[in-house]
Amino acid sequence: AAAATSVECAVAAHPGRRRTMEDAHCVVDATAFATLFETEGFAPPPNARVAVYAVFDGHNGRRVADLASRLFPTLLARELGILAKKGGGSKHPWRRPKLVEAALKRVCAGVELAARAPDLEKEGCCCVAAVV
Repeated sequence: AAAATSVECAVAAHPGRRRTMEDAHCVVDATAFATLFETEGFAPPPNARVAVYAVFDGHNGRRVADLASRLFPTLLARELGILAKKGGGSKHPWRRPKLVEAALKRVCAGVELAARAPDLEKEGCCCVAAVV
């Protein structure tokens, strides 16, 4: 059996010269992601542990960044669940970079679609995420 890996992280934010912080983040460790995966209706593949760390840089307000920080992990769990269900031959689909890249693009498109609400039209965000 593989040895368990422990990861600790800390998050700090500072608005700089702005009056308010417009950025958001999400930290979803492997245990929490497995629960999220199951909540989305998928059984985590054996020996597959995923954690998500992301920063959402809000533009012209924080609401889209907050929305993205909530949606990104859920949409990612759904997309990885779909990949796992499809299988990938001799190599697990999560270990195939092009498949994971396509899944991440679908996740970002899903967040973007949700952010098209009329009350959010003047806001936006960009994201840097690590999926490990």
